[in-house]
Amino acid sequence: MGHSLGGRGRVMLGLENVDNPFLESVGKGLHLVREVDSPWLRLYPDMGNLAAAGYHPPDEILLAKGYMVAIHVKDSLPRVIRGVPFETGIVPLEETFQALAQIDFWARWGWRCGRRWIRMAIRCLPPSLPGNW
Repeated sequence: MGHSLGGRGRVMLGLENVDNPFLESVGKGLHLVREVDSPWLRLYPDMGNLAAAGYHPPDEILLAKGYMVAIHVKDSLPRVIRGVPFETGIVPLEETFQALAQIDFWARWGWRCGRRWIRMAIRCLPPSLPGNW
């Protein structure tokens, strides 16, 4: 029902993987998105949540190709998803940005990092990205 209401209002819903077994991976999110089968429901992967749950964010990002509406960029530790300073956790940041480039991803990004990582991420962005960076 929510997806049809979102479609009528032209509201895109992004499903974020969270810290519980019901929806901790992109694969579980994809299952729901495909089951609902609405162009108004997509994925909003959180690379920190993925790593904290024991998943490899670059592999998960590759699974999400064509289904992502945005990406949450942050670091984490095993089972710790909040308050982890950027570059002090377990997220393979550069490899994850490269995976985003590999799937030709461009959209909104949620940032919690320093300028150095923003510059590095921009270098990994796909060449087909519209606009001037």
